[in-house]
Amino acid sequence: MMMYGDLAHEADPIIPPGHSSSGSLERLLRSRTFVVTTELDPPDSAQAEDVYRRARIFDGYVDAINATDGSGANCHMSSLAVCALLTRAGYSPVMQISCRDKNRLAIQGDILGGAAMGVSNILCLSGDGVQLGDHPQAKPVFDLDCMSLLQTGRKMRDDHMFQSGRKLTSAPKVFLGAAANPSALPFELHAQQLATQDERRPYVSKRSQIDISTQGFPRCCGKSQRLTFRVACTAIGKKNRSRGPVHPNSVLLRFTPLEAIHELH
Repeated sequence: MMMYGDLAHEADPIIPPGHSSSGSLERLLRSRTFVVTTELDPPDSAQAEDVYRRARIFDGYVDAINATDGSGANCHMSSLAVCALLTRAGYSPVMQISCRDKNRLAIQGDILGGAAMGVSNILCLSGDGVQLGDHPQAKPVFDLDCMSLLQTGRKMRDDHMFQSGRKLTSAPKVFLGAAANPSALPFELHAQQLATQDERRPYVSKRSQIDISTQGFPRCCGKSQRLTFRVACTAIGKKNRSRGPVHPNSVLLRFTPLEAIHELH
């Protein structure tokens, strides 16, 4: 299974002091461990085994699996369902929530439902435009954006209430995060966004294709001292070792057995 799994069926999981969830991803990040995750593209299928088959490729190599939510505005199995399946099997999933397809009522319901099924991690995203996907005629929602979604999730978790102010009988114990590209221009704008949103999310997702040696990354980090960055790496083939981001050797060694799989695809 995974290198570190979450316990899905504990009635009252123990949350370490200073943590917002009982999940292994938060524990690793707060211990300043270099964390490796991967994205799992949900299948175009109603079979649970199709999810497990894709997840098993990464057994022993990653710390958590991101379940995408209509990535690229294409329709697949829902992120909530994939996370429920992965949690049941002992994996540590990250439930991505896109603001594109659901209003605040549905999103808050998914946060509660995911937490009830053992999901400890949520990644908040605005979402790709529908014109990019396979259903360009679909109507986008965008009732919330990434930042207001983070505020809503935090209100539910910390204040025990819906965005409307109605009280929750049990709050979702989840680790909230968002995505960022600190290497993109303009550097100063991204640095300001990261710094001003510090209190809203304890970790930031950064794709491995972004080179952390560029000047934007350290300039953004310097503006935001308390940020914990989650670095999501994908399998790296031998042909790509000569360029792109530089990862620690301990991380690259995790992917050595995956190179053959990566190059076959």
